[in-house]
Amino acid sequence: HLLPDFAPMTMIYRTRYHQDETIQQPLANWLRQRGVNFHVNAKVRDVDFIPSLDEITAQRLDVEIDGKPKSIDVGSGDIVIVTNGSQIGDVAVGSMTSPAKMELTGESWRLWDTLARGRPGFGNPRVFFGEPGECLCLMFTVTSTDAAFCDRFEIFTGNPTGRQGLVTFTASNWLLTIVTFHQPHFMAQPDGVQVWWGYGIYPDKLGNLIKKPMKECSGEEILREVLHHLRFDDIAEKVEQRSICIPCLIPEANSLWAVRERKDRPLPVPKGSTNFGFMGQFTEVAADAVF
Repeated sequence: HLLPDFAPMTMIYRTRYHQDETIQQPLANWLRQRGVNFHVNAKVRDVDFIPSLDEITAQRLDVEIDGKPKSIDVGSGDIVIVTNGSQIGDVAVGSMTSPAKMELTGESWRLWDTLARGRPGFGNPRVFFGEPGECLCLMFTVTSTDAAFCDRFEIFTGNPTGRQGLVTFTASNWLLTIVTFHQPHFMAQPDGVQVWWGYGIYPDKLGNLIKKPMKECSGEEILREVLHHLRFDDIAEKVEQRSICIPCLIPEANSLWAVRERKDRPLPVPKGSTNFGFMGQFTEVAADAVF
């Protein structure tokens, strides 16, 4: 919990897209006003610990800021908290005319992997991230300047837009699921614009209509596959002409459900720690729910 009188601290903040800082600007401004220092475009490569047989005390962070190596000393009274891993690591975005191109770097869990070597109390990241492509999920977002799809989908489900829940096509080779949002979904969303979303559980399989793996499909092809399953043939051309479908490939999306033992996720405060801890969905937080 962030208390009004907490001491100044430093946050190592890694951003892939410049927009991220804008999206999170209100929170960042609030924290800056309370003495928090941010390092953007930064990567923590390692944490150096004071040699000890029974205590874990971080004394230095080895980082890269704008690609340049730097060390940050951990002062007396400082606390180091590491977010170990991310289910949206190596996310790739395609377009209406091109598929998302997967590029596996392992950046989201590289630090955890480094820290866990020789330290059983730090968990086992290889259980969650060791097999590239095993946890793949493909999501897509459709933005339409016409209400034809959402209007027809209301009739199809018998529920108004935004109150239909997840609708899964059980006959889909990709096991497609879609959901419509209450409109407008985004702030400043223009009048007449509709946004809906979906995903496929089996992106390596061939589509029923589009005979390609989902992960190799453009947004146009994914949209056509969805319309095929719904049998919206009479409005399909109109929907395709007035919609933009953006595929988003997430190689590590399903890593949260890897078969694991309790020791594979570290405790928030490892045994013997004096100033070091973990947080996030790959930490053994009591009564937490994944995803």
